[in-house]
Amino acid sequence: MRIQRVVASATLLIPAVLAVTVGCAGTVGHPQAACAASSAKAAPATREGPSKSGCASESHDKGPPLPYEDPAHATRKGWISGPWVALDTMTVRVERSDAAGVAFLLKPGDRVDVDTGITVTTRAGQTRFRIPVSLGESSPLRVGVGDTVHVLAYLGEGFATVWFKGRLMRDANLSSVCNGGPSPCAGELLTYPETQWWVRIRKSNGQTGWTREEAKFRRNAWRQRS
Repeated sequence: MRIQRVVASATLLIPAVLAVTVGCAGTVGHPQAACAASSAKAAPATREGPSKSGCASESHDKGPPLPYEDPAHATRKGWISGPWVALDTMTVRVERSDAAGVAFLLKPGDRVDVDTGITVTTRAGQTRFRIPVSLGESSPLRVGVGDTVHVLAYLGEGFATVWFKGRLMRDANLSSVCNGGPSPCAGELLTYPETQWWVRIRKSNGQTGWTREEAKFRRNAWRQRS
């Protein structure tokens, strides 16, 4: 009789021991079930670390909406002063898209004025951080170990426009990020953003349109007049 009671007690004890031992690693035959169940009941994960369940936190950042245009940093300084002269035949579009309708055509020698320019990001770059950092001062963006920040546009001198977990930040300081450098770097640049620079040009008759073929112009033509 005593032997039967001991066996029964051991039978009840084994599942409890397994549950404590396995924890977030899973259950027998269902490795992911324990994490899913415990995560649903536990407090949500935070940026500083895992949730109280012990399961690793996961990022749900789907990335920024694209294409991205930033009017605050539209014009490249020193690039659009003075008239431009066409060096080749080109098509000028009514909108900032290669598929947009034709506004007008230019032939070599045509002179135009440039109203403004804007950088359009078609694919965001990615930077992964190795240590916790705060990007910015007045309204800092706190990034944790292993977090990935989406880079939309570089502004020069180590600053960039970035996207992180639904938040857009202009003038983020990425000077501590390196491209495959040593461990002292705060983060590693994984991919560069893919961008297009569009300029809006104006003919002498008032017609306007967009082009991203700035290489086919002689800029600041007024400086080169005889």
